[in-house]
Amino acid sequence: MEDQLNFIQNQLWALLTLMFLFVLSNVYCYITKNDEKKKKDDLERMWEQGNINDLINQSEKILQENPYNFDALFYGAKAMASQNNYEDAIKQYKKIIEIEPGFRSSMQSQIDELTEILNEGSIENASLESTDK
Repeated sequence: MEDQLNFIQNQLWALLTLMFLFVLSNVYCYITKNDEKKKKDDLERMWEQGNINDLINQSEKILQENPYNFDALFYGAKAMASQNNYEDAIKQYKKIIEIEPGFRSSMQSQIDELTEILNEGSIENASLESTDK
């Protein structure tokens, strides 16, 4: 009889431990999800308000924590492109394609557009250099 009680007690402790771990993991997921949403909302707000330098700084900070954060890459690339930092923006868009292949066509169109701007700038600079001689 005592063995049966010990067995039941051990099973109850195991069940309580599992329930505690389940609740703890759900709380962690909830907190993490809310933190990620807040980061995205902050980046979006900075973009909409035109706080480009803050946006770039914040996206770099987020990417130090998580180099695969889609929102930090995306908003960071948009901000860099808006400051004519096309090379770094292209790198960010390419990284998005690596981590989220489903966005390939839209990110590739951004890359193509920025590459075209870079190429036009190179042609214009080459033309200016040749006329200076």
